[in-house]
Amino acid sequence: MYSIASIIRKDDLFFWDDIENRCSSGGLKRTEIPHFSWQTAEEYDSNLLREELANICQNVRPFEIHTSGLGIFPGERKILFLIIAKDRPLLDLHEMIWENTILYAKQPNRLYSPENWIPHISLNLENLNSEAFSCTINELTSKPLSFSFRIEQLGLLYLTMNSSGIDSIFNFRDSSVKR
Repeated sequence: MYSIASIIRKDDLFFWDDIENRCSSGGLKRTEIPHFSWQTAEEYDSNLLREELANICQNVRPFEIHTSGLGIFPGERKILFLIIAKDRPLLDLHEMIWENTILYAKQPNRLYSPENWIPHISLNLENLNSEAFSCTINELTSKPLSFSFRIEQLGLLYLTMNSSGIDSIFNFRDSSVKR
């Protein structure tokens, strides 16, 4: 599986310390590459996608996202996530990324289409047992989970049976300029 994503900057990973301090007994561990996804697919025409991502990034300036609380994707393996507050610029960018990259996707995940997208930062990818899940929920709901993150790039991430990582990174225009 592949994902077009924005990686949370190392400078912004302070939020994990806060969450891990609250959830040390809950079994919650930082995901290997903290990020949020704009689109996922089983496979992409990678060369054409990389070219398109580079083009997109030339027209986008760094911006901030804000989280607004905790969410849960239910199912056999419950996923806890930070909810990213939607605003018109974020939705417009998502729609543009989707429209310009969907042509290169093979078996895209329609949950990331503009009409279905729930922008989020996953907090766990492994299954939490019932006790760890309950403890984590109790700890995470005891305080507001309002964080801000500066987003400066798009990346192509991959997840296979044996490994996960970053295939490519594309910086937004003027990403070296701090605002």
